[in-house]
Amino acid sequence: KESLRGGVGAVGSAMAKYFHPNEHIHEKYPENFQTRRLENVTIIGDGTELVRQQQQRCYYCTVPGIDDVLHIVAKHFKVEQPPAIIFEEERLPTDASPNGSAVAPSLSDQVEESRRSLQDVETNVLSRHASAEDIAELRGRGIEVYDDDEPAPENSWAQPSVGEWFTPTICPRRANSNIFDHEGEWKGVTWDEIGNMSELDLFRMTFPEFFILE
Repeated sequence: KESLRGGVGAVGSAMAKYFHPNEHIHEKYPENFQTRRLENVTIIGDGTELVRQQQQRCYYCTVPGIDDVLHIVAKHFKVEQPPAIIFEEERLPTDASPNGSAVAPSLSDQVEESRRSLQDVETNVLSRHASAEDIAELRGRGIEVYDDDEPAPENSWAQPSVGEWFTPTICPRRANSNIFDHEGEWKGVTWDEIGNMSELDLFRMTFPEFFILE
Protein backbone atom coordinates (compact mmCIF):
# COMPACT_ATOMS: atom_id res chain seq x y z
CA LYS A 1 0.00 0.00 0.00
CA GLU A 2 1.36 3.42 -1.00
CA SER A 3 2.33 5.79 1.79
CA LEU A 4 0.10 8.80 2.46
CA ARG A 5 1.48 12.31 2.69
CA GLY A 6 2.94 13.54 5.95
CA GLY A 7 1.85 16.24 8.35
CA VAL A 8 1.58 17.02 12.05
CA GLY A 9 -0.44 14.29 13.71
CA ALA A 10 0.07 11.68 10.99
CA VAL A 11 0.69 8.16 12.28
CA GLY A 12 2.75 5.51 10.55
CA SER A 13 5.58 3.03 10.77
CA ALA A 14 9.21 2.55 9.73
CA MET A 15 12.18 0.27 10.30
CA ALA A 16 13.85 1.03 13.64
CA LYS A 17 17.32 1.25 12.08
CA TYR A 18 16.33 4.41 10.15
CA PHE A 19 15.58 6.52 13.25
CA HIS A 20 18.11 8.98 14.67
CA PRO A 21 19.78 9.47 17.10
CA ASN A 22 20.17 5.71 16.87
CA GLU A 23 21.55 5.24 20.39
CA HIS A 24 17.98 5.49 21.70
CA ILE A 25 16.94 2.69 19.35
CA HIS A 26 19.95 0.54 20.31
CA GLU A 27 19.15 0.98 23.99
CA LYS A 28 15.46 0.15 23.57
CA TYR A 29 15.88 -2.76 21.12
CA PRO A 30 19.48 -4.04 21.50
CA GLU A 31 18.83 -7.44 19.93
CA ASN A 32 16.69 -6.77 16.87
CA PHE A 33 16.85 -3.04 16.03
CA GLN A 34 18.12 -3.89 12.52
CA THR A 35 15.01 -5.89 11.62
CA ARG A 36 12.34 -4.47 13.93
CA ARG A 37 9.57 -2.27 12.52
CA LEU A 38 8.18 0.41 14.82
CA GLU A 39 4.41 0.95 14.70
CA ASN A 40 2.13 3.79 15.86
CA VAL A 41 4.85 6.42 15.36
CA THR A 42 3.44 9.95 15.37
CA ILE A 43 4.85 12.82 13.26
CA ILE A 44 5.13 16.10 15.17
CA GLY A 45 7.05 18.19 12.64
CA ASP A 46 9.43 18.24 9.67
CA GLY A 47 12.77 19.82 8.85
CA THR A 48 16.25 19.22 7.49
CA GLU A 49 18.85 17.10 9.27
CA LEU A 50 22.33 15.83 8.41
CA VAL A 51 21.93 12.11 7.71
CA ARG A 52 24.72 10.04 6.15
CA GLN A 53 26.73 13.20 5.49
CA GLN A 54 23.88 14.78 3.49
CA GLN A 55 21.25 17.37 4.37
CA GLN A 56 17.95 15.51 3.98
CA ARG A 57 14.31 16.29 4.68
CA CYS A 58 13.15 14.46 7.81
CA TYR A 59 10.10 13.89 9.99
CA TYR A 60 10.35 14.56 13.73
CA CYS A 61 8.54 11.76 15.53
CA THR A 62 7.49 10.40 18.90
CA VAL A 63 8.01 6.65 19.26
CA PRO A 64 6.08 4.62 21.84
CA GLY A 65 8.36 3.68 24.74
CA ILE A 66 11.03 6.32 23.92
CA ASP A 67 10.85 9.70 25.66
CA ASP A 68 13.14 11.58 23.24
CA VAL A 69 12.02 13.05 19.92
CA LEU A 70 13.61 11.15 17.02
CA HIS A 71 13.94 12.05 13.36
CA ILE A 72 13.85 9.92 10.22
CA VAL A 73 14.39 10.65 6.53
CA ALA A 74 10.91 11.21 5.11
CA LYS A 75 11.28 8.65 2.31
CA HIS A 76 11.84 5.87 4.88
CA PHE A 77 8.59 6.56 6.75
CA LYS A 78 5.23 5.08 5.76
CA VAL A 79 2.24 7.25 6.68
CA GLU A 80 -0.76 5.06 7.44
CA GLN A 81 -3.11 7.56 9.08
CA PRO A 82 -3.25 10.95 7.29
CA PRO A 83 -2.81 14.24 9.14
CA ALA A 84 -5.34 17.03 9.41
CA ILE A 85 -2.92 19.42 7.69
CA ILE A 86 -0.37 18.22 5.11
CA PHE A 87 3.16 19.61 5.28
CA GLU A 88 3.78 22.55 2.92
CA GLU A 89 6.55 20.57 1.19
CA GLU A 90 4.07 17.85 0.21
CA ARG A 91 1.01 19.88 -0.74
CA LEU A 92 -0.40 19.90 -4.25
CA PRO A 93 -2.03 22.90 -5.96
CA THR A 94 -5.42 21.18 -5.59
CA ASP A 95 -5.06 20.73 -1.81
CA ALA A 96 -6.94 23.02 0.52
CA SER A 97 -4.82 25.39 2.60
CA PRO A 98 -5.20 25.53 6.39
CA ASN A 99 -7.74 28.38 6.08
CA GLY A 100 -9.88 26.33 3.69
CA SER A 101 -8.92 27.97 0.38
CA ALA A 102 -7.05 26.29 -2.43
CA VAL A 103 -3.28 26.61 -2.32
CA ALA A 104 -2.08 28.96 -5.05
CA PRO A 105 0.72 27.48 -7.19
CA SER A 106 4.15 28.92 -6.48
CA LEU A 107 5.99 31.08 -8.99
CA SER A 108 8.35 28.23 -9.83
CA ASP A 109 5.35 25.97 -10.51
CA GLN A 110 3.83 28.59 -12.81
CA VAL A 111 7.10 28.97 -14.73
CA GLU A 112 7.47 25.21 -15.07
CA GLU A 113 3.90 24.87 -16.32
CA SER A 114 4.51 27.64 -18.84
CA ARG A 115 7.61 25.87 -20.11
CA ARG A 116 5.70 22.63 -20.54
CA SER A 117 2.87 24.23 -22.51
CA LEU A 118 5.14 26.56 -24.54
CA GLN A 119 2.25 29.00 -24.61
CA ASP A 120 4.60 31.99 -24.26
CA VAL A 121 6.87 30.94 -27.15
CA GLU A 122 6.27 31.73 -30.82
CA THR A 123 5.93 28.45 -32.70
CA ASN A 124 7.80 29.73 -35.74
CA VAL A 125 10.85 30.47 -33.60
CA LEU A 126 11.06 26.89 -32.38
CA SER A 127 12.13 25.61 -35.81
CA ARG A 128 15.61 26.13 -37.19
CA HIS A 129 14.10 26.24 -40.69
CA ALA A 130 12.09 29.47 -40.38
CA SER A 131 11.18 30.84 -43.78
CA ALA A 132 11.97 34.34 -45.05
CA GLU A 133 8.29 35.24 -44.54
CA ASP A 134 8.45 34.13 -40.90
CA ILE A 135 11.56 36.22 -40.28
CA ALA A 136 10.05 39.26 -42.02
CA GLU A 137 6.90 38.92 -39.92
CA LEU A 138 8.84 38.76 -36.69
CA ARG A 139 10.92 41.78 -37.64
CA GLY A 140 7.73 43.67 -38.52
CA ARG A 141 6.52 43.02 -34.97
CA GLY A 142 9.67 44.56 -33.54
CA ILE A 143 11.44 41.30 -32.75
CA GLU A 144 15.15 41.31 -33.55
CA VAL A 145 16.09 38.30 -35.64
CA TYR A 146 19.56 37.09 -36.60
CA ASP A 147 19.21 34.80 -39.60
CA ASP A 148 22.86 34.37 -40.57
CA ASP A 149 25.34 31.76 -39.50
CA GLU A 150 28.35 34.05 -39.54
CA PRO A 151 30.20 34.53 -36.24
CA ALA A 152 30.10 37.86 -34.43
CA PRO A 153 32.95 40.22 -35.39
CA GLU A 154 34.68 39.72 -32.05
CA ASN A 155 34.52 35.94 -32.57
CA SER A 156 35.67 35.89 -36.18
CA TRP A 157 38.92 34.13 -36.99
CA ALA A 158 41.24 34.74 -39.90
CA GLN A 159 43.58 32.01 -41.07
CA PRO A 160 47.17 33.14 -40.42
CA SER A 161 49.42 33.66 -43.42
CA VAL A 162 52.08 30.96 -43.81
CA GLY A 163 53.89 32.34 -46.83
CA GLU A 164 53.74 31.49 -50.51
CA TRP A 165 53.08 27.94 -51.67
CA PHE A 166 54.86 26.64 -54.74
CA THR A 167 55.97 23.36 -56.30
CA PRO A 168 59.77 22.98 -56.12
CA THR A 169 61.59 22.00 -59.29
CA ILE A 170 64.79 20.84 -57.59
CA CYS A 171 65.57 18.70 -54.54
CA PRO A 172 66.73 20.94 -51.65
CA ARG A 173 68.95 18.18 -50.27
CA ARG A 174 70.78 17.65 -53.55
CA ALA A 175 71.14 21.39 -54.10
CA ASN A 176 72.82 21.87 -50.71
CA SER A 177 76.44 20.65 -50.84
CA ASN A 178 76.63 20.61 -47.01
CA ILE A 179 74.08 17.80 -46.75
CA PHE A 180 75.45 14.27 -47.06
CA ASP A 181 73.59 10.99 -47.30
CA HIS A 182 75.21 8.37 -45.11
CA GLU A 183 74.20 5.64 -42.70
CA GLY A 184 73.50 6.51 -39.12
CA GLU A 185 76.05 5.69 -36.46
CA TRP A 186 76.52 5.59 -32.70
CA LYS A 187 79.32 7.59 -31.20
CA GLY A 188 81.92 5.25 -29.71
CA VAL A 189 80.05 2.05 -30.70
CA THR A 190 80.42 0.20 -33.96
CA TRP A 191 77.65 -1.71 -35.74
CA ASP A 192 79.48 -4.97 -35.10
CA GLU A 193 79.48 -4.27 -31.36
CA ILE A 194 75.80 -3.38 -31.49
CA GLY A 195 75.03 -6.64 -33.31
CA ASN A 196 76.46 -8.60 -30.35
CA MET A 197 74.52 -6.67 -27.68
CA SER A 198 71.58 -8.13 -25.77
CA GLU A 199 68.20 -6.42 -25.73
CA LEU A 200 68.91 -5.16 -22.21
CA ASP A 201 72.23 -3.65 -23.30
CA LEU A 202 70.55 -1.93 -26.26
CA PHE A 203 67.83 -0.58 -23.97
CA ARG A 204 70.35 0.78 -21.47
CA MET A 205 72.38 2.34 -24.30
CA THR A 206 69.33 4.29 -25.53
CA PHE A 207 67.71 5.01 -22.16
CA PRO A 208 68.89 8.19 -20.38
CA GLU A 209 69.87 6.55 -17.09
CA PHE A 210 71.90 9.57 -16.04
CA PHE A 211 68.74 11.67 -16.16
CA ILE A 212 66.99 9.32 -13.71
CA LEU A 213 69.99 9.21 -11.38
CA GLU A 214 70.29 12.99 -11.25
